[in-house]
Amino acid sequence: MTALKQSPLIELENVTISIPSSNTRRILASNLNLRLEPDSIIPIIGPSGCGKSTLLRTIIKLSPLTSGNIRFYGKPIETLPVMDVRARCIYLHQHPVIFPGTVSTNLIMPFTFKAVKRKAPERSELLKILERVGLSAEMLDLGAVSLSGGEAQRLALARAMLIEPQLLLLDEPTASLDGDSATTVINVIKAWVTEGGRGVIWVVHEAEIIRNLGVKPLRMTPKGFVE
Repeated sequence: MTALKQSPLIELENVTISIPSSNTRRILASNLNLRLEPDSIIPIIGPSGCGKSTLLRTIIKLSPLTSGNIRFYGKPIETLPVMDVRARCIYLHQHPVIFPGTVSTNLIMPFTFKAVKRKAPERSELLKILERVGLSAEMLDLGAVSLSGGEAQRLALARAMLIEPQLLLLDEPTASLDGDSATTVINVIKAWVTEGGRGVIWVVHEAEIIRNLGVKPLRMTPKGFVE
């Protein structure tokens, strides 16, 4: 009996991205084609200003799609409600948003939003997720604004994982981390991807991170991706 083929998590077909410029929009890249299968990571590299972050923002519907097609689980992303997309597809910026209050407050904040359907996690689950990303249990009741840049980045990753999305869009999440912490994050994300057919698009520039991921990156150019 032939197994049914899974749909890709996300597909980009001849996508063009742009940013506002005076009274028009400036094209950053066009002819972007990508297919992310479940249980996989696609690293994206390229020079500063080539549109890598804009691409992630376009996928998550924070920036308008200039032209082309983006499909999420086979459905045109423009037909899907914004909140549904952002509950299933989480964008982690290099400088994550940290809310006032404790680390615990930050971890449960998304569960106050209507888009997040699952029940808020118990304290025991919060402790487990902190341990998973390499943060100590004692941090749970600390003020989140006191965290270092690297700790804040790992807190944001833990918060995203608690929501249980299918897709993570990572914008250089290890830029603020030392070597050991970066290795912890890489290992956590590689394991997370395999837990239920998930996927990651990872904007990265550090050569060591790319080597540790063990996946050939796509280089972003104004005329599309090249391997």
